[in-house]
Amino acid sequence: MTKKRYDVIVIGAGPAGTTAARHCALKGLDTLLIEKKEFPRYKPCAGGVSQWAVSALGFGLPAELVEYECFGGRIFFRGCSTEVSKPSPIGFLVSRSRFDAFLLQKATESGARALVATRASDFEAKTSHVNVVTDKGSFSGQCLIIAEGATGRMARRIRGPQGKHQTALAMVTEITSPQDKIDRRTGGRIQLYFDVAHRGYGWIFPHRGYYSVGLGGIRSSVSKPTDLSRHFLTRNGFTGKQKLRGYLLPIGGIRRRVVGNRVILVGDAAGFVDAFTGEGIGYAVLSAKFAAKTIHEALGQRDPSRIDLTPFQDRCDNCFGDRLRYANLAARIFHALPDVFLKEFAVHPEVLDKFLDIATWKGSYQSFLFWFLSRTPRYLLSRLLIPRRTRTRTRHQPL
Repeated sequence: MTKKRYDVIVIGAGPAGTTAARHCALKGLDTLLIEKKEFPRYKPCAGGVSQWAVSALGFGLPAELVEYECFGGRIFFRGCSTEVSKPSPIGFLVSRSRFDAFLLQKATESGARALVATRASDFEAKTSHVNVVTDKGSFSGQCLIIAEGATGRMARRIRGPQGKHQTALAMVTEITSPQDKIDRRTGGRIQLYFDVAHRGYGWIFPHRGYYSVGLGGIRSSVSKPTDLSRHFLTRNGFTGKQKLRGYLLPIGGIRRRVVGNRVILVGDAAGFVDAFTGEGIGYAVLSAKFAAKTIHEALGQRDPSRIDLTPFQDRCDNCFGDRLRYANLAARIFHALPDVFLKEFAVHPEVLDKFLDIATWKGSYQSFLFWFLSRTPRYLLSRLLIPRRTRTRTRHQPL
């Protein structure tokens, strides 16, 4: 028997992988999606999906998936805090197990074949095709999209290893609570603590019947993460023994190799994550769509034996390359002098208000940095003139 050869094989069924599989199938490509876990599966994550990430998906989220509409945030830093609300949602809070299962369903409805509970362990790129080895046999495709996340071994063959200064370590737990108590405590806003970890933050996100509580920071600076997490939980009144789960995120804005012979890396596997906020889903979706477009064009050439996937890198750079680089720059600037810069988020509501525009793509990191740094001398002068005390200020915009 002649073994079937797919047009595209996608490894990993997170938002990047399912979006890539969906768009490949929509373009008429014979697509196989391989996922190591059975779905639905637990995914350690805060569960925030930005408004622009949903827009990038190209379809709305069903009401039953949205556990909270997020209209703003509250920032804490060493005794100071401020909060801001926006007139429309800046994002949504979801259960990743249900959200990812929904995206997998969208991919299969579009014509992709999904093979779950199947672990891919290796691949071999040849002149005319790519072989993928799994625990259920080997599969052949003309091109391969790797969406296995930040720690996958196959992505490392293209991208190379990542050191502790190129990755962030996060710890998260879910804490059940009566819904009325969650509503009173958070008011539907995400809570961020900038005084917890270097190049990172702690968070409390409201969900349906539970909080997502966690923290993350650059891996080279986070020592004893479990102890740090326990202290953060106690500090915020969460007693009892909580089950903590850790995961790694790439630091975005660093140049990485993301294209090989008939192979493309997308999402976390490619390092497409906001270095300041840890936002990754939006970049996963965009890079997956670019991967599908690039492969579709490449396979449509007269000589399919010569596959050129390099336009993928250019498409990503042109769309969000500057955004990731300036997010990295912002993270390094603000965390270099936290008492000078990060404190302004918790003291001046207009700083947080301006920053939240980035979450909806109404603003850019470049414009935010220019706006903020031009005001820094005035902010510092105001500290000298105002007596030192704990300040809590809020700004509410009409909903």
